[in-house]
Amino acid sequence: RTEELLSWLEARALIGRGHIAAYANSDAAAAVGMPGMTRHGRVFGNILSRLDFACYRLDLPPLGLTAEAPFDQAWQQKDRSWPFPIAAMQKAAQRFRWLPEHFEQLRSETSKLPGQAHLIWKNEFAENESNIRSWVEGLEREPGPHVPQTDPEPETPSSGRNPNWTRDEHILGLDLYLRLRGTSYPKEHPEVIQLSRVLKRLAALRGTKGTATFRNANGVSMKMLNFRRVDPEYHGTGLPQGNGLEVAVWNEFANEPERLNAAVEHILKDIESENPKSTDVEQANGQHWVFVCNPAKWSIDKFLASGIRADTWGVRPSDAEKFAAGQLALVRVGDDRRSKEKLEGRPRLEAGIYAVCEIEGGSFHGTGANDAYWAEGAAREPGWPTVRVRYLRSYMESPLTIKRLRQLRPHLSHLLLDGFQGASFPISNEDFAEVLELLGEDSDSISGLATPEDASTSNRLAELERRYFYASPEVKTRVSRSIERGPISREVKKANEYRCQICQALGMESLGFRKRNGEPYVEAHHVMPVHLGEIGSLSAANIVTLCANHHREVHYGEVDVGIDEQQFTFRMANKQFSIPRPKVRQRIGILAYGSLITHPGAELEAITVSTKKGIETPFAVEYARSSNGRAGAPTLVPVASGGSKVQAWIYEVDADEKLACDVLYRRETNRVGSAHEYEPPVGNGSNKVKIDRIEGLAGFDVVLSTSLPATIDPLTAAKLADLAISSARKLSNGRDGISYLLHARKSGISTPLTEQYTQEILGRLNVNDLSDAVIAARARLPD
Repeated sequence: RTEELLSWLEARALIGRGHIAAYANSDAAAAVGMPGMTRHGRVFGNILSRLDFACYRLDLPPLGLTAEAPFDQAWQQKDRSWPFPIAAMQKAAQRFRWLPEHFEQLRSETSKLPGQAHLIWKNEFAENESNIRSWVEGLEREPGPHVPQTDPEPETPSSGRNPNWTRDEHILGLDLYLRLRGTSYPKEHPEVIQLSRVLKRLAALRGTKGTATFRNANGVSMKMLNFRRVDPEYHGTGLPQGNGLEVAVWNEFANEPERLNAAVEHILKDIESENPKSTDVEQANGQHWVFVCNPAKWSIDKFLASGIRADTWGVRPSDAEKFAAGQLALVRVGDDRRSKEKLEGRPRLEAGIYAVCEIEGGSFHGTGANDAYWAEGAAREPGWPTVRVRYLRSYMESPLTIKRLRQLRPHLSHLLLDGFQGASFPISNEDFAEVLELLGEDSDSISGLATPEDASTSNRLAELERRYFYASPEVKTRVSRSIERGPISREVKKANEYRCQICQALGMESLGFRKRNGEPYVEAHHVMPVHLGEIGSLSAANIVTLCANHHREVHYGEVDVGIDEQQFTFRMANKQFSIPRPKVRQRIGILAYGSLITHPGAELEAITVSTKKGIETPFAVEYARSSNGRAGAPTLVPVASGGSKVQAWIYEVDADEKLACDVLYRRETNRVGSAHEYEPPVGNGSNKVKIDRIEGLAGFDVVLSTSLPATIDPLTAAKLADLAISSARKLSNGRDGISYLLHARKSGISTPLTEQYTQEILGRLNVNDLSDAVIAARARLPD
C-alpha cells in the first residue's frame, strides 16, 4: 500500500510539474483500496507516518502534509516542551517541488523501515529529539537572514553522530565560504544546498557514512560559520566547536585563490569521473539538454565572439548514448574564477545562459569543444564522448543570468539553478520552454534558425524520421514543415490526385482551383501532431491532403481525429467518416536472444514474416536479472560490465514501428492479447520495460530490443543456481530458471557464466543434464 500511495502522489506531482495539489486524506486512502476512514483510518495513518519518517531521514518536507488538512492524531505535542509548527510544515510540503528522484528515494527508504510507525518515531525521539526538532524548525524558516537555532553538526565521532569533516570537504567548504563571503550562509541558499549534494556524493565515493543529517544543508551552513572563527575580515566570534582543519585549510588556501581553485577542481573531477546515481540527475525526456561550461577551462566568451556556428561539445560519459539529431541544448556558464591575467582585459562572466544549440547527431569519440579555446592543460583527452552542435543563438551581450532565473523561475530544475559537476545534463521540455521565454524566444523563432532538411524521396523521408526520432518538439515541427512543403508532400498529393480527402469523403467537389501550372491547389496536413513525438509522426503515412478551408477547420475547429493502423477517422460537423492512410514501409525487426527465441508469443508470431538467424547482439548480455514472472529465475539482460555478445535471431515483422513496439511490450509484460500500448518509461526502476531502437542492424531500418536492468547481486554462478533451483521447485509450467537455461543453451547462447552456472546446478542436484535437473528439482520440496 505504501508503494501504491507513493505512485498516486507521484502522478499528482507530475501533473502539477512537481507541485502536489491539495487533496483529502479520504481520497488518498480510497486510491489505494481503503475506502472509508472509519474502517481504515488507523492503517492509513500508519502508512502516512512511515512516509513522513522517511522524509525526515531524507531531509525532505513531510509528504503527508501535502494533503489539505493534517491527518487526525498526527504531529501531537504530547509531553514535549515544544510543539510541531504544523502550518509551516504543511506550507513547506505544499510549496516543495517533488521530483521523480524524491519518490525513488522514498521507495528505497520506506522499504527499510519496520511496519509500525509509532515505534520508529518513539525510538528516534528517545535518541535524537534534537535532530527532529532541527528538521521541523528548518521547515518553518522562510528563506532570508539565517541565524542558527540548533547546535552545530558534531565534529567528533561518537555513537549516533556524524564523522568529522575531512580535508577535502574543508577545501570545498572554504571555496564556498569565500564565494559567499559577507552573507549569513543560510541553509536555504542554493549554493549551500548544492555543496550539501556534492559532499554526499563525495562521501559515497569514499565510503563514508553518517546519520540522517549527514552533510545536510544545515550542517554545511554551520561549517561556514565555523570558518568565521579564522577569517580576519569577520569581526565577530564565529561559531565554536569546529576542528583544527579550518585553521590549517584557511592558512594553506585562503590567500591563494588559484591553488584553491585547482584543489577544488581536482576533487570535483574525482566525483565527476564516477557514474552519477540516477538521483543526481532529474528525470527528463532527453530532448533538451544543458551543456555546462567552466570559463576557467574553456573560453566561451572568446568562442562566441569568433562567430563560429558549427562546433563540437564534450558530454558526460553516462549521457553519451542519449544524444540524437535535432535535440536542443542551452549553454550554461558557471562561476567565472579566472584571474585578471587570464581574463586579458575582458569582463568577468556572470553565471547564466549564453547560447542555444542544436545537436546534429549521436555522440562519437572526440576531444570535446573547439581545441583553440581550452586553457592550458584543460583540454579533453582523445576518446571523450563528443557531439556535433550548431549554435542557433548567442546571448553573449545579454545573458540570462542564474540570479535572474532564480528570482523569476525558482521552480526550475535545481541542476539548472544550482549548477552541476558534469559536462551535460537533461532538462524537461517545460523547463526548456520557460528558459526560452525569458530569453525572449519561442519555439518558432528557434526552430526557424536551423538549416531546412531535404525530404526529396520516400527513402530520404524514412531516414529523416529515424534521424529525428529523438529530436526536440521544436525541431520536429521544423522538419514537419519542410516535409509538408517538399517533394514528399507532392508525392502524397499526386497519389491522392490533388483532391481534398475530407471533401471527397463528404461527397463534395474535391478539386480546388488550378494554379498557373495547371495543378489543382491542395495542402498537406500531418494528422498526428509532430511535436508530440509519436512514432511515425513524420512519415507520409501521417499525411492527408486537404483544401484550404478544411485544413484550417482541422487546426482551429471542433474536429476529432482517431488514428489506427489502416485509416484516420474524422468526426466533424456531426458527421463521422474514414480516410485511408498512405502506405510507406520500413523494414522493422525484433531482436530475440532469450526466451523470445523459443516462446515469441501469439501476437508476435502473427506479424512475423521471416526470421533471420545467426545474428550477434550488438551489446553484452548475461543471466543478470531475477524475473518476478518466473518465480525469481535468472534471465538474460544487457549488462554494462561482464557478459558477452551472444547469438540472436531477428524477427522481421509486417507492422509499423509503433505496432511492433506495442506487441513486443505486451509479450515482455505478459499481456499478450490485451490493448496495452508501449510508452517509454519515466524515471528509473527495476521493473520498467524499455524498448531500444537499433538502426541499420543486419539490413533492417530499425530493430527493436527490450532492455531491463540487472538485479542480481552478487552475480555469481552459485547465486544463479540458487535462484534457478528455487524457481524450478515453485513452477511446473516450463518458466523456471533451469528450463530457461536449457532453452538458451539449445539456441546456441553462451555467456561467460553459462558453463559454471550449468555445472553448479548439475552438481547440486546430482544429475548429468539440465533436463534431469528440472525433474530432480521438482521432486524435492522447497528448502
